[in-house]
Amino acid sequence: MSASAAPFGFRPAYHPSGLDRSRPYTIQATYATQIAKGDPATLGATTALGTVIVGATTGDLVGIFMGAQWIDSTGKPTISNFWPGAVSGATSIVAWIMDDPACILEAQTDGTFAAVGNASTTTAFLQGVLGSQMNSVNASAANATTGLSQAKLAGSTITVSAQAQFRIVEPGQQVDNNYLSDTFVIFQCAIAQHMYVSNKVAV
Repeated sequence: MSASAAPFGFRPAYHPSGLDRSRPYTIQATYATQIAKGDPATLGATTALGTVIVGATTGDLVGIFMGAQWIDSTGKPTISNFWPGAVSGATSIVAWIMDDPACILEAQTDGTFAAVGNASTTTAFLQGVLGSQMNSVNASAANATTGLSQAKLAGSTITVSAQAQFRIVEPGQQVDNNYLSDTFVIFQCAIAQHMYVSNKVAV
């Protein structure tokens, strides 16, 4: 429900073509930071050049992390919703990334959004929000049971005239997503700061 905090990271909602596919990248076996399914991801520089790392809460992204697989030091294949960080002796590491800039995602806001979107009618609310942009926020580890990300849209960063990471497309279509009154609103969004396309500020 969007009336309570229940983040699930950024997950694919749909693709205009009807096809949404992850693509294989890799992670350095020594990369010590956990990456959860649904985390914004980017590509590293210097010693981690061209490999997947967890995305910051501002800046360009390569896509959304969807899971990983690798061969451990004993030769056992492992498939996981999340990269646990620094898997000693891991080889054949594949990180699956939803990297298509056209993919529409959905995520929950972090609870600070209600103070921004206080329009009393659907028309006024949507006119003030659709096309705006927000950054992400992720201060928690993966859900211990599901391996899902705890990343959210940072409601306090909403902008209608500047650059942020995610462009708001429309409210989530969940029946319990009351975007006029709920604190933790679910929105459909697209990556606005993508490494493969030119950035465009909010409209």
